[in-house]
This record gives sequence, C-alpha cells and structure tokens, in this order.
Amino acid sequence: MAAPHVAGAAALLAGRPSFDTPDAIRAALAYTALDLGAVCRDDDYGAGLVQIQAALLYNPLAEHPPRCFQHYLPALSR
Repeated sequence: MAAPHVAGAAALLAGRPSFDTPDAIRAALAYTALDLGAVCRDDDYGAGLVQIQAALLYNPLAEHPPRCFQHYLPALSR
C-alpha cells in the first residue's frame, strides 16, 4: 500500500510550480519522510513514512544537508 500513497503525494507535488522536475519531487519525498526502523534507508521501511504536509512545505531551491552519510559514503556504513 505504500506505492499508491507515495504516487498520490508525488502527484500533489507535481501540481505545484516549484516541483517541476522528478528530482525535486523525489528530494521532497525522501528528505521529509519520517525515518522508521534502522537509521536512514533500509530494506524494511525504505526512506520512511511519507509526510505530505512537510513535503508540500519543502523548498527545493534551499540548501539542505544530507540526511544520511550512507548515501554519500557507502563504504563507511558497512
């Protein structure tokens, strides 16, 4: 059931002018997701629970620090 919820959230974001690229939509959904389970992305929960209100308030033009170092330095996370 996660796919329909994320698809609906992506559709809401796509209707806003600031989310004009798939990368901006993906960043908003991933950066604002509520992390569940293991820290950062994992096989059970993925990026986490979608938070549509936070995603709609997300500014894709602002500088945001990386949420998880595993995405940028995968060798260090093992």
